[in-house]
Amino acid sequence: MKKAETSQEHHHFLSNDKLPTSGGVTFLFWLLSSGWFYLSTHICGTWLNLNDATMAVFCCALFACFYPGYLVLLSAFRGLGYHPKPESIELGGGGKRISVPVFTIIDAPFKQLLNDRSRSAKVSQLAFNLTKFVCLLVLAYFTGYNLFSFRTTWQFFFAIGLALAMTVTNMALSWLFVHVFGLKIVAKEYNRPIFG
Repeated sequence: MKKAETSQEHHHFLSNDKLPTSGGVTFLFWLLSSGWFYLSTHICGTWLNLNDATMAVFCCALFACFYPGYLVLLSAFRGLGYHPKPESIELGGGGKRISVPVFTIIDAPFKQLLNDRSRSAKVSQLAFNLTKFVCLLVLAYFTGYNLFSFRTTWQFFFAIGLALAMTVTNMALSWLFVHVFGLKIVAKEYNRPIFG
């Protein structure tokens, strides 16, 4: 039993190139995500009436609208039998790069791993997701507040700093939940830890 658990855990920390890629599913996900982002922007712009709302409030509202829909979209793809690989990939050239998830088929060991998690691990996962949502909401407010405070030449560096802040937030929260609350990371999806 111990040997099976070890191999199961090892399987889900494989690098991306050891897992099959579903290119069509990945493309469809990003097509739908982009559409949802555009729709969220339109909804928030109409609802807030941008002439009356500050950019900080708009960025918070946009994030609060887009992110839950993004998570629902991820859940829908999981329901169809696909999930993001452990690591993201970088798209773009030079200094302008974005990090995106790549999808693979949910295999039997991974499905079993998720089903075997304890109730406390699932509650911890929910707490992690909510904490991350609040932290990113604060970052969204900070972004909106400072978006036009910089000259055009410095906005690029601000964007890099923001991306770095989001990465550090994820790493810091992961460290906190593992070392302070004594949780164990049994798998990863798109650099997001799954606790078991």
